[in-house]
Amino acid sequence: MTDGDQDINDDFWILKLRLDSLVGLFAAGCQPSSTSDPFGIRRISYGLVQISVEKDKNIDLKHALELAADVHTIKVDATTIEDAYQFVTRRLEQYLVDKGISPEVVRSALAECANLPCLAAKTAYKLEALSKGNLFTKVVEAYSRPTRIVRGKDVDAVVEVDDGVFETNEERDLWDAFLSVKNKIHPGVEVDDFIEISSELVQPLEDFFNGVCVMVEDERIRNNRLCLVKKIADLPKGVADLSVLPGF
Repeated sequence: MTDGDQDINDDFWILKLRLDSLVGLFAAGCQPSSTSDPFGIRRISYGLVQISVEKDKNIDLKHALELAADVHTIKVDATTIEDAYQFVTRRLEQYLVDKGISPEVVRSALAECANLPCLAAKTAYKLEALSKGNLFTKVVEAYSRPTRIVRGKDVDAVVEVDDGVFETNEERDLWDAFLSVKNKIHPGVEVDDFIEISSELVQPLEDFFNGVCVMVEDERIRNNRLCLVKKIADLPKGVADLSVLPGF
C-alpha cells in the first residue's frame, strides 16, 4: 500500500467516525445550545466539512448520514437525520464565509449544492471569482427577468412549449437559444461552464422582453410564453440560486 492509499483510507475512517459520532449524539439528544457544546458537536461537524472540502471527498451528505444511522446501535429517525444534516450545512456555510467568500455567494451555492459539500465549496469559490466579471453580471441580470415573471404564478414546468403558437421572431429566437443550451446545463455542471453557456441566452432574452408582452389576453399564447420563460428560469436549478445575489 502506498502512502497515498493510506491517506485515502485514513480520510475515509475519519469521515466515518465523524458521521457515526454526529448521528449518535443527535439521536441521543445531545445537540449543542447557543452557549454550551459539551460533546464538541460543532467541532465534529466543522471537521467533517474540512475533510470533505480540503481532501476533495465527493460525499453525498444526506445519504452518508442515512447510512450511518442504519448501522447505529441507537434508533435514528428521519427528523434527527435532517437536524444533523442542517447542522452540518450551517458549519459548511461558516467554513466558506471564514475563507473570505461573501455570504450572498455562499448562500447561492448552498441553496442548490449543500448536500455535496465539495461541489458546494468549488461552486462558491468560482462564483466569488466570477462575480467580479462583466459576463457574470449580465447572466445574473438575464435570469432575473424570467424568474420575476413566473414567481408566484402557477406554471406547470412539465408542459411542453408549442413552437406553433409563437407569433414573433423574438419568441422563436429565444426558443432556439434555449434548445441550444438546455442539454449542456444540468445539476453538477461546473458553475463557470454554466455562466459561459448561459451567455448564449443574454441577447435573446433581452430581445424577447423588449419586443414581447408575456401577459397577453389570449390564454393559449400567454401560457405558452409563460412556459417558455419558466423553462429558462429553471435552468440554474442544481447549480446555484442566482436570486440571492446582488443585481438579481
